[in-house]
Amino acid sequence: MRTAEMTMDVASAIGLISAELRMVGMKIVSGHDFAEYADLVAASNRVLTEHFAIDYHTLSPVEGFWIVLTDGSGMPAATVAARLDCLGPMTLAQHWKMYLPRIYSSKTSGTVTISQRQHGFCQEVSGRVAYLGEMWVKDKFRKQGLAKKLAILVQLVALLQFDPDFIYCWMWEDRAKSGFAQACGFTEVVARGIRWENPPSNKSEIAKLWLAGNRKSRLFDLALNVLECALE
Repeated sequence: MRTAEMTMDVASAIGLISAELRMVGMKIVSGHDFAEYADLVAASNRVLTEHFAIDYHTLSPVEGFWIVLTDGSGMPAATVAARLDCLGPMTLAQHWKMYLPRIYSSKTSGTVTISQRQHGFCQEVSGRVAYLGEMWVKDKFRKQGLAKKLAILVQLVALLQFDPDFIYCWMWEDRAKSGFAQACGFTEVVARGIRWENPPSNKSEIAKLWLAGNRKSRLFDLALNVLECALE
């Protein structure tokens, strides 16, 4: 059960991480308008993935938000976004069975399908599920801890804004194996997170992605860990 003290811990942890980012010269810009976000991402010569692009989604302020870190010149240095899927009794695996073919099937990728049997973990998750994506850090700012701080920040902001039962993201295999998922505060890691029958033929690398996630209780633990580490 969520208490006022737990909510205050999350807010305090968000404030602490935000202060740390500002101390290294980052300005934090956030919003809910994904057309605006697409323009900010375009400034980095990138485009939004299918998971947040306005061609595929109409996200209201209660369904999605984004965070952009800008450097001293006002240019994007790092980005991340979050989307809430209210699944009700539907499991994450059932959701993927309908969602993934819709966004990935095309003339170039072919007809996309996933296996009937998914990882047990994904067949257990349901309810309010938050997806994190668009994680990017500009080359010159990498290996400085920005990705870790931003990953923790977006999880805690999503906890306050969405009150999710579960939160997850995709991660490249080498990053997941290196311990990066744990460094970002994720406690659930699933190798080859989706079992595919026919992955997108033009995006075969997607079939190799690992899933990293947290249940709600772990998110409150994450906030407390941030505060405790600051006292050490």
